Amino acid sequence: MVQIYELRIQEGITQKKLAENLHISAGNLCDWEKGRSEPDIQKMILLADYFDVSLDVLVGRERIFQNNSDFPIDKNRCKLLEIYKKLSPDKQKKLVDFLETFIE
Repeated sequence: MVQIYELRIQEGITQKKLAENLHISAGNLCDWEKGRSEPDIQKMILLADYFDVSLDVLVGRERIFQNNSDFPIDKNRCKLLEIYKKLSPDKQKKLVDFLETFIE
């Protein structure tokens, strides 16, 4: 399966914005992310170039995230990362400090 969703979330970009940047339809992008269809090789090369990753990363032959049973990558964690990347460095630190109060 093509790793578009994971790469998009890692970059903190919306589906709509990615579709606009790549001059593709948002519907096609959504279908690719949900595994209902896959991009052709030209679009895969375009995606790999856009995210600056190899085709092996794009198709899941190499991992984007180090995933393990202690910290599985799910939509909530991806959403948290998406929000975190939109914050200024000062606000990122404040968020981390705040979250650490929950584990002390």
